[in-house]
Amino acid sequence: MLLSTSSVLLFAGLGAAQNALVDFITSQPDLSFLADVLTIVPELVTTLGSANNITIFAPTNTAFEAIPPDTAEGLAISTRDPNGTSTLLNYHVLRGGFPSSAFTETPLYYPTLFDNRSIIFNNARTNVTGGQNVGLFRNGTQFQVISGELQTSNVIEADLTLGSVIVHKIDEVLTIPLNASDTAERLNATAALGALTLTGLADPLDIVPDLTLFIPVNEAFQAAASAFEGASVETLRDVLQYHAITGNVIFSSEITNTTAQASNGGTLTFSVIDDKIYVNTARVLIPNVLLSDGVAHVIDTVLNPANSNVDREEIDDDDTPTPAFSGASPTGGVPFTSAVPAATTGTGIGGATRSPSGTSSAPISSFTGAAAMPTMVGGGALFAGVALAGAWELGF
Repeated sequence: MLLSTSSVLLFAGLGAAQNALVDFITSQPDLSFLADVLTIVPELVTTLGSANNITIFAPTNTAFEAIPPDTAEGLAISTRDPNGTSTLLNYHVLRGGFPSSAFTETPLYYPTLFDNRSIIFNNARTNVTGGQNVGLFRNGTQFQVISGELQTSNVIEADLTLGSVIVHKIDEVLTIPLNASDTAERLNATAALGALTLTGLADPLDIVPDLTLFIPVNEAFQAAASAFEGASVETLRDVLQYHAITGNVIFSSEITNTTAQASNGGTLTFSVIDDKIYVNTARVLIPNVLLSDGVAHVIDTVLNPANSNVDREEIDDDDTPTPAFSGASPTGGVPFTSAVPAATTGTGIGGATRSPSGTSSAPISSFTGAAAMPTMVGGGALFAGVALAGAWELGF
């Protein structure tokens, strides 16, 4: 794609402070699409041109051309919408310098310039303090960037430097994370989504800031189905709130043998055994699914707030789910799925980013990135005393 005449004229009119960045991008034949996209957002060009100590993930021409046209990202580019384009590009800029040597075998997550001031089609798209995150991961000799829906973008040319600015070329445009409801649908966690909808917690979960959410797979709800027969909405709400932590976005690399306060006031116990992560006795199957307002971890059993005393020595690490509801059994079918909305396109922060028309897409579990994601952990912060300020009025 060649630069349009208007693109050249706009770049020619920019001040000297940002000329180095503009000159670099226009000098790269495989970044000509990015150069044209930047003409939509001259204010962002000015900001980036005068910035220090940032890392830019620059999608190649092929990456931009592969964006599905009916997604929010594709529509922002094709309609040349300044707000949407700025939001998308902000998600490609890390706060801080991250050369390829910063990519590790344990995925680590860092904030971008994409914060709650960024909007796309008149909706805020994130509610994470300090900026929405991306993950940096070294997969063998391949450097990868992890974004929404567990998408992995490969770095195809690394460590291009412009003073304190680092540029990595990537082969796919980063995916803006979805809200919790749409993420649950994409994970095929329809029991969890139905239960959240039935109790009125789905909408609050989609907007509460700095959320860590544990999402049980359908098989987990099915195995514990009898425990929910005849349960009141208040009881079910308590169970679901026990799966959420607000005020702290916790990635798997930060989890140690410690505890945290759930949004219902109960205690969650984290354990790391043979590089496997457990919350109470539930094992994390898929870690670090980015949400528009935090992160989700998929687990193999439903957590029980009435069964929160955990002895780490008794955790069974043979990959067999350990039920938290003693004596519970299946009742035939997956519970709560009848409460799933017919078309969960989302109305809250981060809703329907990839499917604004409501058409279904492949579930996250079918993505190659999901299967390849390691459940790896490392040293990190303690979570006791997580602040819940500003969340209780939303039910969290």
